[in-house]
Amino acid sequence: MSAGETPKPSQHRRILDFGCGIGWVTATDARESVLVGLDRSHRRLLEGSRQFERATFVAGNGMTLPFRAGTFDAVLGHVSLPYMNTKTALSEIYRVLAQGGVCFLTLHSFAYVRTRFLDDFRRNRFKDILFLLYVTANGLLNHCGLPQLPWFRGKFETFNTTAGVVRTARKAGFSAIQTEKQRGLIFFGLTGRKPGPLTREGPRDIEWSLATVVRGNDQEPAITLGSHPQMSGGKSDSKL
Repeated sequence: MSAGETPKPSQHRRILDFGCGIGWVTATDARESVLVGLDRSHRRLLEGSRQFERATFVAGNGMTLPFRAGTFDAVLGHVSLPYMNTKTALSEIYRVLAQGGVCFLTLHSFAYVRTRFLDDFRRNRFKDILFLLYVTANGLLNHCGLPQLPWFRGKFETFNTTAGVVRTARKAGFSAIQTEKQRGLIFFGLTGRKPGPLTREGPRDIEWSLATVVRGNDQEPAITLGSHPQMSGGKSDSKL
């Protein structure tokens, strides 16, 4: 599928995996659905297309999604949002969702920053420690409802608090917003819904949750920092 092209109408659900990597999150969907994975890494998209033939893979930018408004019934994003401006990305997700559509996203908590800092300190990675100050500043700015900093040397990264991202999601237009945490994880979950007359289910009726991404650990590790590549200063060939 080329940029700007919209999946053909279908009686089945249309699902976007936002920052899909090789697409293992959408591949876990067992029902008949139109599955579309978006990532900026052509290498990862090619790998995903070989492994998951049911999905369509598109190269694109998560802050300027190459789809028409109202294209998807659901948007998933596993730790892709931390590598782009929170407000801009949530607004784009809201735009491409159909009325009544739902999203499930995971975001890095401060536990990620703390774990990464300790790991950097042990390994004497002082440049990354300095970059973590930028990451921390972005997280605190979003928590306080303030604009986040511009990209730094071609990179962006932030952590998020539940209060900050819920406020941002609400301003983007989402309703029925809920968060989900699990002990021992360096990320948390966010669910929300685009209100509209076609709304028939709430976020808790969708099947994705933190348990979904933990089960996917065998295919794409994402539970601890040691098993999770650093995207921004390390994950530039993946996600968005």
